[in-house]
Amino acid sequence: MGYTTAGLVNDGYTAHYAVSYDDTLSAADGVQRANGLIAACEADFALMKGWFGGIDLVFGYPIPVQIESGPETGASWPDPAPFLVDLGAKPTITIQPGNGQLVALLRYLLVSEVTEMFMLTQGQGWFYPEGFFQGGDEGSKGEGLSRFLGAQFLRDNNLLGGIAPPGFTVTPFWLNGPRQDFVDINPDDH
Repeated sequence: MGYTTAGLVNDGYTAHYAVSYDDTLSAADGVQRANGLIAACEADFALMKGWFGGIDLVFGYPIPVQIESGPETGASWPDPAPFLVDLGAKPTITIQPGNGQLVALLRYLLVSEVTEMFMLTQGQGWFYPEGFFQGGDEGSKGEGLSRFLGAQFLRDNNLLGGIAPPGFTVTPFWLNGPRQDFVDINPDDH
């Protein structure tokens, strides 16, 4: 398995992203979905930037985005240590939408991850502190905010019926079930 930009508009580059896909994906799951993401990602970025007061991310652009194959659905990005960011390191966002999914799911996953990058950059307590040699993470309250903003994105754009996809609709359980106070008590986990 490797990543490729074969068949992608502008070789996968936009102003803020460098998109590639797993070369084992079918044309529909690789080239077509990646091009669909490329067509929408800059407008989605502008929306997120507006949510965070117009700030720019601490990471340089373009941010690498890799679309992976696999049965699992999810996305992630590793926060590099601050000294590596100072040296130009960029995190790679990995999107694993599962086969046969709509471009809207890729957009939702990308928005959910990039909002976490905005949280880190904003520095308003939604992200765990970083050490000199170690990046941080968003903890439970930052994860909650990224899931909320992802769902808000779907609703505002009338995508996927305006609700988070199966496996991501955790808000009703969290709001209506017994739980600890994960806003004031923010454990370092997801």
